[in-house]
Amino acid sequence: MYVRLLRELKLGVPVYHWGDIDEGGFWIAASLAHDASGAGHKIKPWLMWPADLPLARRTIAKPGTIARIKHFAMAAGWQDLGEAIAAAGFTVEQEGLAE
Repeated sequence: MYVRLLRELKLGVPVYHWGDIDEGGFWIAASLAHDASGAGHKIKPWLMWPADLPLARRTIAKPGTIARIKHFAMAAGWQDLGEAIAAAGFTVEQEGLAE
């Protein structure tokens, strides 16, 4: 359904993804980026940069988790974000950001 919706969206219209800043969130982003690419779009991260995230919501991440986040960020086409998350070394659940 996601691909069908994106195919109806005019090319050039920005498509954003807001997900958890953790392994699962970046796995989902990589999957959605693959689907979006098939529909002629590139998704962009929304409020997922380390500087966007409050200190009180950050959880220190293990090196393996950071490596997988970086891998999935690259698969999503977000190399710069993957590097930034790796340098920051933390994860955040987006549900905690709405509180």
